[in-house]
Amino acid sequence: MKNITILAIAIACGLSHNVYAKSDTTKWDSDLVKNYKKVGSTIEPLTNLDKNSRWYFNGFLKGGYNTSTDHTDYEKAYFKVMMRMRGYTALTDRIGFVGDVRMEAQENWVDEDNKVTDRFDNFDDKQKIDQFRVGFEDSVWGFLGYGKYTATMASFSNDVAITGLYNNQSERGRKNAGKIIYDSHYDNNLYVYASYDVDSDIVGMDFGYQTADIYSRESDSFGAYLAVHNGQPGLFVGSKGIMGNRGAKTKDSYHSNSDTNFERADKNLLTYTFYGYKQFAMAQRVSWNFSYSKMDDNENGDIIRNQGYATKGLGASANVTYSLLPENGEGFSPTIIVNVDELDKAFEFQLKYFINRRTTIAISEVMSDKGDDQMYLESRFNF
Repeated sequence: MKNITILAIAIACGLSHNVYAKSDTTKWDSDLVKNYKKVGSTIEPLTNLDKNSRWYFNGFLKGGYNTSTDHTDYEKAYFKVMMRMRGYTALTDRIGFVGDVRMEAQENWVDEDNKVTDRFDNFDDKQKIDQFRVGFEDSVWGFLGYGKYTATMASFSNDVAITGLYNNQSERGRKNAGKIIYDSHYDNNLYVYASYDVDSDIVGMDFGYQTADIYSRESDSFGAYLAVHNGQPGLFVGSKGIMGNRGAKTKDSYHSNSDTNFERADKNLLTYTFYGYKQFAMAQRVSWNFSYSKMDDNENGDIIRNQGYATKGLGASANVTYSLLPENGEGFSPTIIVNVDELDKAFEFQLKYFINRRTTIAISEVMSDKGDDQMYLESRFNF
């Protein structure tokens, strides 16, 4: 797996020429921290535009509620605040120091079986550094650094609806610290992302073609990628998370070969993903995620669903998302998500309303064939 990653990076570098793909939405060329137009508040003490350096801050407040719509034994409400700082400091004409730190605090209220199991108590539920990446970026070779992030980028193409990030076979550890990360978008639009976790030995790699970053939302942009990781794939059946490649539960202070609370049963199990997106002007967006990890010969979808995990892979899965985008960043934006895999089939409809470019409210209904149906409400204010 490590050799495959190194080879892919070498091929991409060999096919590329000068600097990264340029875009009129950026003030400099940075693959890691970007610099989207009108995003973020400049941090003046760290910024010197004359020397090609800028750091900026942004965040959001988000509140939500979800419940099972086919039975009423589960309800959850939450409130989350996120703050993020990122930027680029030029060291030479070619090399710069880059950083990206995102912190979150979340407060939950949970009612299970008509019993409140979690109450609002002043943001004591979850306070964490959700992600960080620090390192150096070269205008020819891209970013190399250390951080807390995902094994691959495969889940982000579907980050449109409330549940968009989750129902695919991305590595179950999600954002995890201890990773050496390489990230580069070349001037011929080739894209390479690679990660190696120094604690668990989990390796991930993405190789693809993109005209713009997944989150840029540029008009008529396009991206298609292949990804592979040797971690633990995950899917959902209704509200129930299903982990693949699950071994014994890890013990405290035990050096694990995984990024979760369960060891990897097979360190050589590979999960393959073909994913991407296509944006049509500023009016429509389609994204997809097709994944495969080989099941154990003695397991099938019914067995895995009933026991709540898989000892090897989760088989084949497909996720397709279609969104109508609001005109001029205001108005209604309906989204349809179809999930089909060997454990379940699910259909989701979301209706989001953009009050303005900073403020949204959304309602979503998820209908699951084998699991519980879910209803979600969410509001978000970006600052």
